[in-house]
Amino acid sequence: MDIETAFAFVSQYGYFALFFILWIGFFSIPVPNEVIVMTSGFVTSKSYLSTIPALIVTFFGIVMSLTTLYFSGRFFFSPIQKKLQTRPKLKEHIEKANSLIEKYGPFSLIIGYLFPGVRHFVPFIIGSNKMSFRIFALYAYSTAAVWTGLFFFLGFYFGTHMDQILKIVYLLGIPVLLISLLTFMVYKGKKKKKTSRELS
Repeated sequence: MDIETAFAFVSQYGYFALFFILWIGFFSIPVPNEVIVMTSGFVTSKSYLSTIPALIVTFFGIVMSLTTLYFSGRFFFSPIQKKLQTRPKLKEHIEKANSLIEKYGPFSLIIGYLFPGVRHFVPFIIGSNKMSFRIFALYAYSTAAVWTGLFFFLGFYFGTHMDQILKIVYLLGIPVLLISLLTFMVYKGKKKKKTSRELS
């Protein structure tokens, strides 16, 4: 399923389709979650979906994806890992995820969000390490709430600039994106004040 098919599905079936795509997106859609979450925000801004329900559904879709990865690692780690290790790029992501977990423990569930691709394997490996579900949920779900809100509202307010935003994320990282957004908002605020003074 590609992104065009996915969102044709959403436009036809609504919130259920959005939840389903976010849940299985990593497993079946070759599109980063940032793109899907931002697109859901952008679609919502066009009044195809209501903001609060769409945000909640988006969050729970991400949560279900993380939970599925955790339990897949907990109960089916060996056969899945053997299959993944045959693909060089995925093997690289697994090695980076392992390195994060060894260094930061449960905090890797937070730090992992800074590394697209790698973050999907952190809950998978943490599940295989038999970390308690309560600790996993505490770190993974709270971070998912922040991450989902960030990219949902980026799509909602700046959806027409999605390509530029994603370039910043993939090339320079989320911290640089946040600094860029803060700088942009300060600039727009000063410009608005200047225009108001000139008109008064």
